[in-house]
Amino acid sequence: MEMKSKTEISTIIFRISRESDQAAFRDFFDIYYHRLLNFAYYFLESSVAAEEVVSSVFINVWKNRKKLIHVKSIEGYLFASTKNRSYDYLRDNKRFMNSQEIDRADDFLIPEHENPESKMLSRELRMKIIEAVDDLPPRCKIIFTLVREDGNINTLNPNDIESTTILKDASASIYGARAAGGFY
Repeated sequence: MEMKSKTEISTIIFRISRESDQAAFRDFFDIYYHRLLNFAYYFLESSVAAEEVVSSVFINVWKNRKKLIHVKSIEGYLFASTKNRSYDYLRDNKRFMNSQEIDRADDFLIPEHENPESKMLSRELRMKIIEAVDDLPPRCKIIFTLVREDGNINTLNPNDIESTTILKDASASIYGARAAGGFY
C-alpha cells in the first residue's frame, strides 16, 4: 500500500481510537504491516516468528485503541513495540545465549529510512569493496584489512623501517581501494 500523509494517518488513528472503526484499522494494518514484518524478520530471521510478533503488535494496538490517539509518534511506537516483542520472542525461545547479545542487537538496527533500493545499493557497494580488496596485492590486502577492520595501524612505530614501509603500503592500499570503489 502507498504511504499516507501524516494527516491521513492521523485521521485513520482518530477513527480507530474514537470510533473503533475496523475498516480504518485494516487501512492502518496495510500501511505498516510489511515494514514491521521486515523489521521483525531482521531480528528473528524467521518469517513465521516475524509474522507472530507483528500480529501480536497489531492485536495489542487494537486492544489499546482508545489510547492510540495519545501516541505522539505512531511509527516510533510501532517499531519500538516490534523490537521489544522480537526480543521477548527470542528470550522466550532461548535464541540468544545471554543478555549481552541482546544489548549488541541494538547496534544493528535498520535505519527507518532504509528501503529495498538502499539495501540493494548497500549490498552492491559491499560487493564492489570485496572485489576491490581482492584485486589488491597480498601485502596490501593484509594491510587494508588491518586498517579497515582491526584498526591495528595505530600500533605501528613510525621510526621503525618495517613499520614505515607498511604505512606507505597502507596508504597505497587505501588510495587504490578508494579509487576502485569510490569509498572509505
